[in-house]
Amino acid sequence: MRTWRGIRYARAERFGPPEVVPYAGEHGGFGPVAVQARGAQLAMIGGVADKVEMSEDCLFLNIVAPDGDGPHPVLVWIHGGAFVMGSGSNPLYDGRSFAEKHGIVVVTINYRLGLLGFHKGNWCLRDQIAALTWVQRYIGQFGGDPRRVTAMGESAGAISIATLLAMPAAAGLFQRAILESGASPLVVHRESGLPRFDEAAPIGELLKLQAQRIAHKGLVAFAPYVDGVDLPDEPIACTRTDVPLLLGHNRDEWKLFAQFLGDASVTPVIAALDAKLPNNGLLDAYRGDKVALLGDLAFRIPMLRLAEKTPSFFYRFDWQSPAMGGALGAAHAMELPFVWNALGKPAAQFLGATNQALADEMHDRWAAFARTGDPGWPRYGDKRTTMIFDTATTLVDDPEPETRRAWATALATISPSR
Repeated sequence: MRTWRGIRYARAERFGPPEVVPYAGEHGGFGPVAVQARGAQLAMIGGVADKVEMSEDCLFLNIVAPDGDGPHPVLVWIHGGAFVMGSGSNPLYDGRSFAEKHGIVVVTINYRLGLLGFHKGNWCLRDQIAALTWVQRYIGQFGGDPRRVTAMGESAGAISIATLLAMPAAAGLFQRAILESGASPLVVHRESGLPRFDEAAPIGELLKLQAQRIAHKGLVAFAPYVDGVDLPDEPIACTRTDVPLLLGHNRDEWKLFAQFLGDASVTPVIAALDAKLPNNGLLDAYRGDKVALLGDLAFRIPMLRLAEKTPSFFYRFDWQSPAMGGALGAAHAMELPFVWNALGKPAAQFLGATNQALADEMHDRWAAFARTGDPGWPRYGDKRTTMIFDTATTLVDDPEPETRRAWATALATISPSR
């Protein structure tokens, strides 16, 4: 196995487009991560501790490759973190097992976050396109096959990929995609809601404004928005349908946020939903379970909408963590240690991830999709076939149809054509 860390893939001025940098053999330790808040809770969730270097100059990537010339299939990992935190150098995203066990080249990237990633443009998405462009041009020097690139992401990373599928500039940069717990939400048009500030402000002031926006807007603090240039329309309306997808969600997504943020993550969102869809009857369909409803609003329903329009393999992760007395269940991000076969990492121990047999199966199926485009179960299709990952792995057609239909009815009142 071979590793390269801290390779620069692009440069960018503040609020400017990235320019791809040719590979000239330079690399060292992990490059600086994107500027982000360092609160203890955010650091715990995003994996960026106090000693990790941050910088506006953060456009670096890391590569883990199997021995041998290849060409090997390639996974490009786009990390999550609500577009305000995280990095490609998080120890959880160590691609060693993909490289050693499955002969896959793994690339992990940093991209601009928060205000620096969204003011006056979808810069975070432009950064991701720059990284994928770099991979197309140079991954052959690392044994990778640019004709077999799978873009893979979780949460904000998956939302990014769903958006890239609708961006003309990203066409042809990856041939397959894996999306975990994230697809195109109801995106913001233009830059409505972004705070006003002096563009020459120091980083500390930008972070303060960013924190104020997060506190005001809730968990979805920043997101890709329709700008009429890079992103011409709502992603779900113009997504490409020639890219095979492996996508899915966790059964108890919102339990992570409810556990750490309490009622602040529930009541305001339910109120906003009721204002958008008055008398929608959704809570009745969930028998009053607001946490389950919010998990579906943020994750399951957007992913089902995408699966209905694309050639997709769908999954649901049901394995319940014993951590915190079982309060997390199969919460958001719980699948990550299993997918990466990284149960020994601190993040996995924090989440209570302990089932090695399940990790072996998920890791192998993800690798199979990256290698062949087929994870080993039937496509979603008319039967809505879904692979359920739990202590026992089973195939189910159209799980939870009642709540799915309730959402379809509710959403038809505001977007009947989509």
